[in-house]
Amino acid sequence: FLGVQMNDVFGLDMGHLPYRGSAPQIVDLVAGHARFGFAQIAGTVPHVQAGKLRVLATTGEKRAFQLPDAPTFAELGFPQLNASIWFGLLVRKETPDAVQQQLLAAARAAHADPAVKELLRKQGFDVSGQETQAFAKSIAEGSARWKKLIDKTGFKVN
Repeated sequence: FLGVQMNDVFGLDMGHLPYRGSAPQIVDLVAGHARFGFAQIAGTVPHVQAGKLRVLATTGEKRAFQLPDAPTFAELGFPQLNASIWFGLLVRKETPDAVQQQLLAAARAAHADPAVKELLRKQGFDVSGQETQAFAKSIAEGSARWKKLIDKTGFKVN
């Protein structure tokens, strides 16, 4: 979807080449079958370190800790090319408050555990740990931003 967004930002008309996951895409990038692409950092770092791939920019709000020399698109003057992968702890709306509080306490304890933080960093994750209201706001803002692009392109969910 970032390629579609890039088309929009730069007024381009690039086609979209879908992949069944990031691994085949990275293989094509390394082999020279694809000229460029947006890929997850964790899978690209070994190839960047080996000199097989070059990172032009990252899509996060801040520089990736794995690639501190790579600028963000925002730093290059394109803040609208911003996307990140997030994981969240979600429950059904009807979940009792006591259960929600128990889950939040467990999540806070995990985020505070240095061993958990280190394990996640080794896997390429930068753990921020937003609280409920801030996380809900992030989801709502992201949904609104992507909805504009979906409406503009006419993409349909299958």
